[in-house]
Amino acid sequence: MKRIATAILILFVIPLPSLVDNYLFELIKKEYSDWMGRNIEIMVMVANDGKIFRFSGTAECISLSPWEIKRTLAYNGHIIADIILCVHNHNKNEDFSPEDRKFYRWLKINGFKGRFMIYYPLRQAFKELKD
Repeated sequence: MKRIATAILILFVIPLPSLVDNYLFELIKKEYSDWMGRNIEIMVMVANDGKIFRFSGTAECISLSPWEIKRTLAYNGHIIADIILCVHNHNKNEDFSPEDRKFYRWLKINGFKGRFMIYYPLRQAFKELKD
C-alpha cells in the first residue's frame, strides 16, 4: 500500500509530458529540422486545428508587425486565441529577451492562452515562459 501511495505522489509531484506535449514537441523539432545551424530565428505557431504558421527573420529577431501576424492568421481562418503553441528559437543558451516578453504580453492581450516557448535546436531543448 505504501508503494502505491508513493507512486501516486510521484506522479502528481513530478510533471510528466502528456501525449499532446510529446506530439507538439516532435512537430516543432520537425519544423526546425532544416535549420541545420543557420544563423536565423524562426517562429512557429500551432493552431488548435493543427495548422502550422512559420515565420522567419534574421539572426537576431523576427521583424513582424502585429498586423502582419493577425492578417496571416485571418487569411487562414484563425485568430490569436486559436494558437495553442508559439515557439521561436535561440541559437545560444539565452533566456527570454525583453522583446520576447513584450511580444508574449501582446499575444496575451489579444487572446492568446497557449504556451510560449524557446526552442534550442542545437541541444533540442525547450524552455517555457510562464506568468
